[in-house]
Amino acid sequence: MVRHPLADDRAIDGYTGPTRTGRSCTRSCSRLAGVQGEYWIVGVTVTIFETAWALRGYERLLTDFVEQPELAERILQIPYVTI
Repeated sequence: MVRHPLADDRAIDGYTGPTRTGRSCTRSCSRLAGVQGEYWIVGVTVTIFETAWALRGYERLLTDFVEQPELAERILQIPYVTI
């Protein structure tokens, strides 16, 4: 992880995450189809909490739970909205 895109409170209102129909998803799926049968393709299950702290930062999100619960709730909803 290089940075947390929602570390700044002002970034939350304008944030739009990736979508399933995005160009990068289509490109990745095409590459995977080309190696079908040669490799094991494995995925990772990520929880809503893990996604939220990756976007906001772990300590920052935990602080938000106490100091800004409405903001924390908005961040927790992002995975449902964008995926």
